[in-house]
Amino acid sequence: MRQNPERLAWIVLLAAFAVCVGLAVGVPLGVRWLVFNLTRPLPVVTEVTQGTLLVQPPLGQLQSVSAPGRPNEVREGTILTTTRENGEAVLEILNPLVPTTTLSQIVLYPDSQLSLITLRTPRYSLSPNAHRLQFRLDRGRARITIFPSARSIDARVSTPQTQVVLLEPGRYSLEVMNSGTQGDITQISFLEGKAKVVWTPEYSLALQKEKRTLVDSNGVVEVQPAERNLIRNGDFTEPLSGSTWISYTQVLDPQEDAGRAEVVNLGGRSVVRFSRQGSNHAETGVIQTIDNGDVRGFATLRLHLSIELFFQDVPVCGSLGSECPIMVELKYKDEQGTDRSWFQGFYYLASSGSDPAYCVQCSGVQTGHRQVPQAVAVPYDSDNLMQVLTQGGIPRPARILSLRIYASGHSFETAVGEVELLAQE
Repeated sequence: MRQNPERLAWIVLLAAFAVCVGLAVGVPLGVRWLVFNLTRPLPVVTEVTQGTLLVQPPLGQLQSVSAPGRPNEVREGTILTTTRENGEAVLEILNPLVPTTTLSQIVLYPDSQLSLITLRTPRYSLSPNAHRLQFRLDRGRARITIFPSARSIDARVSTPQTQVVLLEPGRYSLEVMNSGTQGDITQISFLEGKAKVVWTPEYSLALQKEKRTLVDSNGVVEVQPAERNLIRNGDFTEPLSGSTWISYTQVLDPQEDAGRAEVVNLGGRSVVRFSRQGSNHAETGVIQTIDNGDVRGFATLRLHLSIELFFQDVPVCGSLGSECPIMVELKYKDEQGTDRSWFQGFYYLASSGSDPAYCVQCSGVQTGHRQVPQAVAVPYDSDNLMQVLTQGGIPRPARILSLRIYASGHSFETAVGEVELLAQE
């Protein structure tokens, strides 16, 4: 080198040039990679709506939270377990950029265990990557709703038998249950959306909409008829005017506000909102006539709703039990041709008195009014109405005539969505 200083100079010059080029190319690529791939956790709001929820954080002590209540913290790695009898919890995964917008809602039913594996979103808005949601359902039943989002959502649910990929916004039901002869199986069904089961990267199977898919531990797939939804426009994607729902109002004093029922967007979901301000009784609601309501030969009939109660000024449901901020009436004709009704009321405001837990003046089958948390979107799933409506020797339902959902009282603000009346043979 000392005898050839020119060679040393060229080596230094070329090395400096290589480093310069490497930095010029590598730094932007590195920054680009970081912008695209850095993530942050998605916020989760959890509400215990019934019974008790056991919460096991990844690092920390086991919590036991009773309804109504919220755990101290829920994040990735947390294991949620509902009690066997009546445990029920609702998880809402929020968009951190728009905290009032829900990306996904999960309803966890009794005797279920769900692990939150991954809840991540890109740290920077320039990233094209999707929100990543990954869960593991070890037992029990979960109802998962994926809402439309400006950023795509990669949602996956693992079970002991398979992995389910939820490909589109929609409402999905997954259940890990014991079938007896086949042992534990995973059952997947959905009325809206698109999904597939995945065993290996090379082996997957698209699931059929409006069917029940059963997968056992050996990978055997069985497809059965799904529940039939008797309600049309239950997600209120169409306006009330000219739709399958008919809105109405009744007011005691014509000089006061009659109230209103209107379709609104609430946290990214279409719901019907009932609102009214007044000092005397009024009622506002929506009614749908069921055209395909023949349920003869069906084994199960269940009602599903999502309910949110923001305000009521009449405790419980009033002195006669008839002024619930949300009330449901199902009209039907039994096998002997008699017209009958079933009522279910909801409230959040308790009473220090002795207000009845059912509608005193409502004629028909009733289930006691249910108290729910205030300002929380609470799912409701009825018991099997084919059994409820035959208690006491009442003839079985033959034809469902109509479903009425209404708010009653003096002043109220409430909302209802996800209306489904599911019948299965």
